[in-house]
Amino acid sequence: MKGGKQVQPWWVITFLADEGELSNASFAHTLNEQLKTWSRINGLGERWWAVDAFSDDDAGSLESFAAALKKFIRNPLHREVERRERSTDQEPLIQGDIDATKLFIALVGDVTVARTRRFLHCLASMLRLRGEELFHGTTINITALIYVPLTTSPDLKTDLYRFATELETQASDDVVARRPFDALLVAQERNQINENRDGYVALTPEQVRQSMAQSLFHLMLGEGRALAQLKQTHRCELASIGAAAVYYDWELFQRKLAKSLGEELIKDFAQARSSPFVDVEQAQVSSREVADRADVKRLFQQLALGPGRPVFNFGAKIWQGAKTRRGRIISAWTMFSKEILYTYFSIFLKNLPFRISEYARIFLYANLEQFREFLRARRTAAWEGSEDPPEQGLRRAIRAAITGVLEGRHGGARTLGQIKQAADEIKAVCDPAQARTRLAMVDEFARLEVFAIPDFLRDYYDRAENSLTADEEKALYERMVDTIRSHPLPAALLLRAVVIGILAALIVYPALSLISPQVLNLEWLLEYPWLVRALSAALPLAFAFWRYRYKTVMTLRKQLLTYVAAVLKHAQTQAREMVRQEMGALLVQAQGYCEEIKKWADGLGGEIAYPAVEFESYSSTAFQREVFEGFQIPGQPRSSDEKSAAPAAFALEVAGQQKPFEQFSGLEKNVYLRQFLDSETGGTPLWEMISALIPPTGQAGEQGSGGAGVQTVQGFTQSLKEIGRRWREFAEGLYRDVSKRRLDSFLEEAAIQKMRALSFPPAVLASGVNARGAIFELKYGDTRSLAQVTAADFVVDVPCTSLASLAGYRPIERITDISLLRTFAQHVDGSALQWNALSSLFTAATTRLPGENRPGLKNLADDRFLSMEAFEEQIIELRKKLGIHDFSPPKPKAEAGLDEEKAGGPELEI
Repeated sequence: MKGGKQVQPWWVITFLADEGELSNASFAHTLNEQLKTWSRINGLGERWWAVDAFSDDDAGSLESFAAALKKFIRNPLHREVERRERSTDQEPLIQGDIDATKLFIALVGDVTVARTRRFLHCLASMLRLRGEELFHGTTINITALIYVPLTTSPDLKTDLYRFATELETQASDDVVARRPFDALLVAQERNQINENRDGYVALTPEQVRQSMAQSLFHLMLGEGRALAQLKQTHRCELASIGAAAVYYDWELFQRKLAKSLGEELIKDFAQARSSPFVDVEQAQVSSREVADRADVKRLFQQLALGPGRPVFNFGAKIWQGAKTRRGRIISAWTMFSKEILYTYFSIFLKNLPFRISEYARIFLYANLEQFREFLRARRTAAWEGSEDPPEQGLRRAIRAAITGVLEGRHGGARTLGQIKQAADEIKAVCDPAQARTRLAMVDEFARLEVFAIPDFLRDYYDRAENSLTADEEKALYERMVDTIRSHPLPAALLLRAVVIGILAALIVYPALSLISPQVLNLEWLLEYPWLVRALSAALPLAFAFWRYRYKTVMTLRKQLLTYVAAVLKHAQTQAREMVRQEMGALLVQAQGYCEEIKKWADGLGGEIAYPAVEFESYSSTAFQREVFEGFQIPGQPRSSDEKSAAPAAFALEVAGQQKPFEQFSGLEKNVYLRQFLDSETGGTPLWEMISALIPPTGQAGEQGSGGAGVQTVQGFTQSLKEIGRRWREFAEGLYRDVSKRRLDSFLEEAAIQKMRALSFPPAVLASGVNARGAIFELKYGDTRSLAQVTAADFVVDVPCTSLASLAGYRPIERITDISLLRTFAQHVDGSALQWNALSSLFTAATTRLPGENRPGLKNLADDRFLSMEAFEEQIIELRKKLGIHDFSPPKPKAEAGLDEEKAGGPELEI
């Protein structure tokens, strides 16, 4: 225990109902939770007290009655050993750093519950009578806390009369040391009287449980002086009790303040969509580097003009001539070669259209596919970057821009909303439609020639259309085929020209002579017959050569070059379109990555949360409140000062001013949000931890939740937990000064008055009874700081400055002064009752009234002696069952006085 002082052990036994708000389980839970917190704050173990529930399955016979009591006739401080079929060795119920010289026993009951009326006072008597044997070396102090409602069912009046009679009889035992209770305390559900006008009028069952647990909790916080003073001054062991407590658990309050701050900052980080957490201009700044990487001219050069681009040449050898098996070229002018008919006409010309067409197809599909592969490789390099030469890819540029948002390189807006805004700006600069428009204005793109253009093909290439449809290609092909089909044999053409020339030489001159000069005057020509015949013979030969050259050979070449040029121009167009497509695909990929980052931000925003911390603390009830919550007295109107704001001592500094976080503006919250993102643990800033979760490959959703990219689900979850833990540490670190404050520095007069009104002892007295004044007892870690404020009659220092407990006591002279019992006493004839109940027989068997040597009871209504001679046989039998061996007549007064000084009583065995 803090301070080195041992704690006093307590054994609590409840005689409450099995179910309901005031049951054994619910009362034990309420009390245990309060004591656990108290023990944790004071560095105590959780074994210095124990709460047992008394249960009786069947108590209709002497045997079952004795067996029910036997379960609790034990010392909870000692090890228990039972011998049945085997030995069982059990640890003490209560142990630890306790002061074992004194044991406090509290019996908690409800007079409306049968087991309370049947066993509570009987067990107290048994423990007292067995005290010397069971608790050797340990002084026991037995306190009963009994709930007596203001009203109850009339059917219970006889049972309550009997129970009160038995209590009154026990309290009148001529041997004081044999009286079962050191204090008998009564709780009720009203304490509003003239002296306490602000008290409560009626409590719910739950509030009754809280009030009783609070009263017992007060008693257990160390030995009090009030009860001792009641016995010493008022000669009274009977009193009503009320209690209230106010607590300041600095760890809990620190966590509350930190949680409020942390959750607000998380909300701003994850959900804010406006300034100062989101800024469009800063997002535009963050997109500039990506805009530079996504510049159309730069991307075009990187894709189409980068190193390693394949060189494609549309070879002309395929149509430049036929070759023999020996490799000799057979051209159209090899007129007298014996191979011309087979090699040139049967093979070359026959297959030329098909070969040209297939070559074009191969060129289009094979070479263009190769160029496409090149472009895809360049697109990958443009996306991922390259090492040689070292160049950052577009993906890394986007990721760097998003990371820069979290790092704060682009301004103070550093939230998930700003990430999404930056992603939108990056999407805008990566718009494929705009890139396509701008690409058309790039001169290098317009002049792009992926395939080399031979000089002999340039003119035809320039005249060709940019694209070649299937129909156009078919028309060019058919013209080429028609020309080949009309291709004459050279020798045949020459022979035909010679024959025609000879015939012309023979026919032309006579024909001219016939028409000249009547039709046409050709006398000047006819003067030279040899010249006419020579020209007539030469002209068919010349025409044949002209036709062969220009009509056949040149036309065929022209059509071949036109076809090839059209195919090549179409291929160039296709290549440029590929560049457009790959650039568009790259930008679409960039936009998709941005969308993915936005989805990741939404997912992260939905999953990142301030971590829940399992933390035991005082539970706020109607009778125990945190100092900043304020009390609300049951049944009283809610006051405006019920809940106070966090004190200024817990304000935070921002911009040179101190103010509570709740009063922060958005700009001031953003200051702390940036501080959090920059906070480091182990040298790693938190923004860097969050950046590591950004999808790195554009494949979010395939791995972890929230788009963690390459991270596994487990890894992503662990990262979230670590971020949450860091967030909590940061928030709690801002309120580290909370631990330096004490409860008394916060308590105000209004709170003290509420505590007094709540802890005022219940108004249990019947009308006409002279009520004695209430006394108050304060328990706190430094009562000097609160004694004057609370004006308590007694103050007790306990080792804790986190909770102050105030209890009120009203001494009661007789049990019939309680209003409910006074009413029943007036309406029940005790002498006419049957007193054979086991509890009555037990009371008569264990109690000796002054001046009487006979077993009997003290009548509740008139104090007359109720003889139990009619039940003497049962009493004798009960004494045998209980092992009461000595019940001698009253001793002389001197001897009786000596007995009263003894701690024990007659020997009793069960």
